[in-house]
Amino acid sequence: MKSFRFKILIILSFILANGNTFGQTYIGPVTGLDYSRMSLYDENPFGFYFLEKGFVNESPFIGLKLEQIIYHGFYLSYQMDYNQKKAIASDNGFLPIDCINFNYFRHKISLKYLFKNLVYVGFGAQYNLIRNMKFLIDNQIIEDSNINEVGTNLSIGIKYKSFDLGIYYLNGLSTNRPRQYPSHWIRPISSYGFQLSYDLKVFDKFKLFNKKGQRCPAF
Repeated sequence: MKSFRFKILIILSFILANGNTFGQTYIGPVTGLDYSRMSLYDENPFGFYFLEKGFVNESPFIGLKLEQIIYHGFYLSYQMDYNQKKAIASDNGFLPIDCINFNYFRHKISLKYLFKNLVYVGFGAQYNLIRNMKFLIDNQIIEDSNINEVGTNLSIGIKYKSFDLGIYYLNGLSTNRPRQYPSHWIRPISSYGFQLSYDLKVFDKFKLFNKKGQRCPAF
């Protein structure tokens, strides 16, 4: 997990440091609606389960997106966003769990390709933080430990002027915790959703050569 976070920092530093080397750099707000699927490992010993199945856990999210054009339609995209998840649960055993609530911080890095300055597709990785997880048990709130998870992401969308309308799918692969507490028996979360962002140019491309292929003279 630490190595994954380190790679994210390296990529972000690379994007910012080379903002004037490859092409335009854009930053902007993003918002959307997320539909998550939450499930448990089959051998869950705590006797609780989620009442809702499939991609039915709906929650709005807000965030920030940073994009760096690389070369001829290819660009790097980094997005961080936040949403709050709440799932209704029940039990088969001695833990009368009624509800699970937590804060969900997502970090996504993607390589995207833009076709004819209109339609794009992207694929990459994600690193997510589950924080302040709470269980409602017999009308009492019980706090659990934090979880980190990694996964992949796939996106497709349309860019029009400064607007970006996209659809994404996030596939959770693994978490960092041993299965000692109720929260650690929750499988990595998968979700799909819709998002809208607005791109603001922060760096313009920098031309090392003029039109004749010669270097600009010193001045």
